[in-house]
Amino acid sequence: MGFRLEGIFPAALLPLLLTMILFLGPLMQLSMDCPCDLADGIKVVLAPRSWARCLTDMRWLRNQVIAPLTEELVFRACMLPMLAPCTGLGPAVFTCPLFFGVAHFHHIFEQLRFRQSSVGSIFLSAGES
Repeated sequence: MGFRLEGIFPAALLPLLLTMILFLGPLMQLSMDCPCDLADGIKVVLAPRSWARCLTDMRWLRNQVIAPLTEELVFRACMLPMLAPCTGLGPAVFTCPLFFGVAHFHHIFEQLRFRQSSVGSIFLSAGES
């Protein structure tokens, strides 16, 4: 628990692998629903121009790089070691995601405020996240 360099590669690579496996289904569904050929889609994704455009877009960098890194740092490396002595390791592991969810309630309020969808679908999508 906490942030340390010992075992950093398995700690980084195994969740990355699991996340890639998790998103394999939606990606396959998207590729099957997409009118373009899969090979064309892969060429677009791997094109250096596409990556250069993403890396210069501050919103993309915030959403895809900075936010996940800071969330992992705060909710796993900082919060979990502080909760574990108080609650024990098992309850801390299950309590930490609750804090993560509460920290994202602002998304629900934002969608409700701007009436981006129905109330039921907003809470349903918040429950999936």
